[in-house]
Amino acid sequence: MIEMNQGPVNRFAVLAVAAGIVILAGCRREPPPPALWKSGTTVIAVNASWDAESDSTNDGSQADLHWQHVSPTEQYLSPVNGARAAIVKYRSYEQVDGVFLQRWHMPKERIPAGDADGMLAGGTVVAFRTAEGTLGKLEVIGFRPAPSSDAGGIEIKWTLFQD
Repeated sequence: MIEMNQGPVNRFAVLAVAAGIVILAGCRREPPPPALWKSGTTVIAVNASWDAESDSTNDGSQADLHWQHVSPTEQYLSPVNGARAAIVKYRSYEQVDGVFLQRWHMPKERIPAGDADGMLAGGTVVAFRTAEGTLGKLEVIGFRPAPSSDAGGIEIKWTLFQD
């Protein structure tokens, strides 16, 4: 046991060590930021689903996002199979990194396309978490018309981050 009656210097040293232990015990190491994993560009066809990790369109069973075309004036980008997505306002595609994505709230709700604020349009940035839990971001490059109908695909550039 340490005796505190050995003078003012010893008391100060004991208190300083004790305070340091309390401070260190309260410190928490932040996990390393997610690292850039892979990126690319993709066109998601009308009423098709996209799996981000494999960068493939499929029937939807392994997909993360679905491009839904209801009518010429009603389209949606919908997270599926437990994925989440949300529009990121006031940040460019380059400003969205893995640390930002870890903290961003992403609901499971579909995102409408259109010209109004809060809707998908060319240049819109979207944060997403895949069904497998991978963090990602995408930017809408534009919309492609289908050759024989009024419906078209959505062209995106995307980046995935690994924890």
